[in-house]
Parts: sequence; structure tokens; C-alpha cells
Amino acid sequence: LRAAIGRLSRGGITLPVAAPGRDVVARADRPGAPLWKVVDFRDHVTEQARAGIEAALEASGLLDAWVLPAGDIALAGAHDAFLIPAAPVPGASLIDVLVPAVDRDDTQAQALSTSRLEDVLRAVGFGPGSTAWVDPDGRYAFGPVEGAFQKVRAQHIGHGAREENRKLRLQEATHALEGVELSIEENRSAQQALRERM
Repeated sequence: LRAAIGRLSRGGITLPVAAPGRDVVARADRPGAPLWKVVDFRDHVTEQARAGIEAALEASGLLDAWVLPAGDIALAGAHDAFLIPAAPVPGASLIDVLVPAVDRDDTQAQALSTSRLEDVLRAVGFGPGSTAWVDPDGRYAFGPVEGAFQKVRAQHIGHGAREENRKLRLQEATHALEGVELSIEENRSAQQALRERM
């Protein structure tokens, strides 16, 4: 808990839980970034819709899918999931609720162009009507697979959400540490009382 508090106090963020098949070692040197790291919500998207959209992206595996720069292709047999631009879906798409937001100080992410990310966002529908879509109520579909997921708030998409989540996790860890320290002190007192009886 002390290590977690130290990391969060220094600005460390909580990463999404990696889906099976993600090669975190290969990602350390690969150009590009997971989707959550290079997009943000458009201003008109409500907090409730943000939570639902992120939940759908997370449950479907898109949230941490890797976006490669233009010209790069995934290696055959690579243990990972890649978001590859495809033909734009008809009607509304993720471009209507998400906007590219690349940290140009991030050496891996800076390889991604705005147009590359826009192409990726246009390939996923926003709401039913295409073969691949997510909905603000947490529903999603990809081909024959449909599902739904819910979360209280967005935690990973957008700097503001990540910072708010960091502060909340820091508060929770601090509270948990206080509880652990109190339990330790109570146990020490109980041990001392037992020694005195012997």
C-alpha cells in the first residue's frame, strides 16, 4: 500500500486491466499506443455516456487494443490485438464522440498521426447499425458477438478522467493503509496483553 501511495502521489496512473493475449513486453518498444491513451471525449459527451462508452470499449477489448502508425502492420503471430483502420461505417461512428489526443512527448504515441486515429475511429460505429459498434449504455457488437458492460465513471479515456481516477485511488489506498496500520497496532496491543498474562 505504501508503494502504491508513493506511485500515485508521483502522478502514476492506473492502467486498464490487460485483456488476455496482450504482449506487454513487445509493447514497450513498439511504435503506437493503446486506444485509451490517444483519444479523449468530445466536450458534448455527458459523464454518464462517457462511462458507458468506455465500459463498452473495455468489455469488447477495444480500449487497450494497439493502434499502429500508418505503414506499420502487425507481425504474423504477434500476441496482441491491433486496431487497423477499415472502411468508415455508415452513419455515426466513434469520431462523433471521441477525438484524437496524442501526447507529443510520448515517444511511442507521437508516431501516430491525427488522420490515422480518425480513420480508426470512423471504422467503429456509434450505436447499432453496423457490424462493429459501441453504445453509450455500455452495449457493443462485433460481428456475431454482442454484449454489455457498465461502470460508474470513465477512468482511462482522457487526461481528466485518468487524473480523477488517480486521486480517487490515492484516497482509497491512503484510507486502506490507515486501516491496516490500526489493525497492526491493535494486534500489537493484544500481543502485549497476552505476554503480561503469562
